[in-house]
Amino acid sequence: MHQWRTVVTTLVVLAALAFLGGILFIDSGIYNVAALDSHGRFTNWLLHSIALKSIEQRARDVKTQDIDNPVKIARGLVLYRQNCAQCHGAPGEAPAAFAMGLMPAAPPLMQVAREWPANEIYWVVRNGIKMTAMPPWRYRMTDGELWDVVAFVEALPKLSPADYQARVTSVDILARQTGDEGGNAAGVGDPRRGKLALEQYACATCHVIPGVIAPAGRVGPTLAGMSQRSIVAGVKANSPEGMIEWIRHPEKVNPGTAMPDMGVSEQDARDMAAYLGAL
Repeated sequence: MHQWRTVVTTLVVLAALAFLGGILFIDSGIYNVAALDSHGRFTNWLLHSIALKSIEQRARDVKTQDIDNPVKIARGLVLYRQNCAQCHGAPGEAPAAFAMGLMPAAPPLMQVAREWPANEIYWVVRNGIKMTAMPPWRYRMTDGELWDVVAFVEALPKLSPADYQARVTSVDILARQTGDEGGNAAGVGDPRRGKLALEQYACATCHVIPGVIAPAGRVGPTLAGMSQRSIVAGVKANSPEGMIEWIRHPEKVNPGTAMPDMGVSEQDARDMAAYLGAL
């Protein structure tokens, strides 16, 4: 019994010292966060390994759609050039200048398509990856558009620079009509989805939002206690429908407002209103 007590005491002391050492390390400012200073070999390996295993685990239940469809590939090309090529480049095309300084750098997707199955690529495009510059596209594209991008990425390894440029030149204008293949009519607001939507539309950069972890925004008023307020934006009655209209079309509700139109879908706005209404 005495021996076990000694072991437990030793572990508690070591944990306390490790915690104190961590606090001192953070407070010292010794770690260089400049992107000009690359991660060490071990840090690179650790982050990469964690990401691969995490993605593999979470993408298991994703059912791959028909990614060999030429129409999906054509639509995916348009979306890729609008949203992906700036960081990842394309056959014969370098990434944009700003992307070359990312830490870590965005990988060429020709290589990713050779090594990763389609379900994992879809998961990453939809959800993004922490501690990289890869954002989640779930709130910027419909599910059908996400699969269009995956379809094109899967076709990338087969394209030479000449093939790629030929596709860019010949892509039909109809390929730009990327309809919502996976969408549904807006339903009842879900506060859990609303919290995530508030994070992904960057609302916390301007507002303090209880429950949303982000650097405190001070440009706009705090959203704490929204359910207790009678007026939204100073002009509209605080009802679920009024909040939804304000979130989606702020300039229409209050002309001259500094609140920008973030392109929020109706369902996302319903979810966000449900979360705010519970505060």
